[in-house]
Amino acid sequence: MRRKDCKGQNISIGDLVRVVGVPDLSRLSDRIRKESEPVFCHLKGKYKRIRSFNDIGWAEEIEFRIRQGKLAGLYTVWQAQNLQL
Repeated sequence: MRRKDCKGQNISIGDLVRVVGVPDLSRLSDRIRKESEPVFCHLKGKYKRIRSFNDIGWAEEIEFRIRQGKLAGLYTVWQAQNLQL
């Protein structure tokens, strides 16, 4: 399976990508969306290294930590390539 970013450039495990969008979370329950949306918003504009790809081609970005505030914690995020550059 070919893996490409939002501009059609090939991406591979270990590549550093910039998160350029927030996924559509409208199909999630209110509780899950309220937990997930702020985390994705925190990632937008940041650079993260791709750790692996799942069966449908979504990239797993390296674990990251939000150090302060209401969202403080350790996270791992899977994201579609159309949200990466």
